[in-house]
Amino acid sequence: DSCEAEINKVTKLDMTLFKKIQMFAHLEPFNPNDSIPYGDLALVLKLGKDLTNNYYEYEIPLQSSMLNGGTAFEGNIWPDTNYINLELEKFLTLKKENIKNKSIFEAEDPDNPGAFLRVRGTPSLGFIKVLGIAVRNKSDQNKVYCGQVWVNELRLAGLNEDGSYAAQARGQIKLADLGDINFAGSY
Repeated sequence: DSCEAEINKVTKLDMTLFKKIQMFAHLEPFNPNDSIPYGDLALVLKLGKDLTNNYYEYEIPLQSSMLNGGTAFEGNIWPDTNYINLELEKFLTLKKENIKNKSIFEAEDPDNPGAFLRVRGTPSLGFIKVLGIAVRNKSDQNKVYCGQVWVNELRLAGLNEDGSYAAQARGQIKLADLGDINFAGSY
């Protein structure tokens, strides 16, 4: 079993026009002398109609930012291993497999070792109603850790800017005293 702390945001979002979802994460123990081993805590991003029956989930193992003598950070406060840069097409591929096989709802992300994609139910990227960010304890013995996790710049990227066509026409004919004929069309 794993324990989890979660925060949710209710929204109305259409992600179908985007190619990626991105977010930075930072993990730091409260006591600079403590350490949190890589992968014992994981960041979980959930999005869907709800967060119980119809959602997509992405989980990445977290790496602590390195403290230099307890006062300053060495290098990047946002480690590259904690950066989510997920192609949304991966969720759609997993959802198709889940519908086809009725049993597959989890797959490891081939571009990010240790990260997992999950799908539950039949969520839609065109109708995201809830976003959830959680920290999941993945340690073997459910060891208790004391620290803080920051997330920053949750965003959609890669806007699909393919051109398209649209047309609209309206017409009206008056037949003297017999009446009017109206017609309209759109493409």
